[in-house]
Amino acid sequence: MDNRQDEFDNIRPYNDAEAVKAFHLVAQHPAVPKVSKQLFPDEPEDYLSKVLNNLSGVDDFQIQVMARAVEWVLKHTAGEFTYEGVEFLRYSRRFLAISNHRDIIIDPALLQFVLYRNSVPMTQIAVGDNLLSNKYVEALIRSNRMIKVIRGISARGIYLSSQKLSRYIRNTITSGESSVWIAQREGRTKDGIDTTEQGVLKMFDMSGEKDFVSNFDELHIVPVSISYEYEPCDILKARELLIS
Repeated sequence: MDNRQDEFDNIRPYNDAEAVKAFHLVAQHPAVPKVSKQLFPDEPEDYLSKVLNNLSGVDDFQIQVMARAVEWVLKHTAGEFTYEGVEFLRYSRRFLAISNHRDIIIDPALLQFVLYRNSVPMTQIAVGDNLLSNKYVEALIRSNRMIKVIRGISARGIYLSSQKLSRYIRNTITSGESSVWIAQREGRTKDGIDTTEQGVLKMFDMSGEKDFVSNFDELHIVPVSISYEYEPCDILKARELLIS
């Protein structure tokens, strides 16, 4: 294992070997048969468990499980799903997708689905570690190309973790390893006005070794905008607004 991988071990997505172990763990969760029956109603109840136990890596998981799961969501919860602009993405060029934020799971999942359907390599996904509520969730999410964004620590800790995250994102894109998706702000916007947090932009620049413009230019930033007729988290947002 090289030094770069050592440095980012606690935040990078799982590699194929790690993901296979994680899939075996997730397959043991008692909720898997119910999820399987929901997503794959025409298959036996143990279908998803068998799939998870026979996956060869991350790509295999995203094609056999995630793409089909998103298809199910669109079929059963959306009257129409449209997108545009993917034709401007170059297959060989890695980029940083900065997106507005409505739901931290569905937002990037829909983007991955669009990229997959258009034969564009899928991205890694920056997600706050507050979502990693237990070992099963962490196993599932980090096997799904998730970059862990560390939160809930001291101010100095946040600064150091932001430096590491910035280096990881820049290295991942400029090396040609993968594109990256990240939300433009921490947490969902409560007033419907999508503005990028200055802290996010400052984080991107931390790892740059050139002038400000060049540092951003080499990230090949692609703005992404997503809109729902009914927001996935509208009830949670209403409760947060009421409390505040």
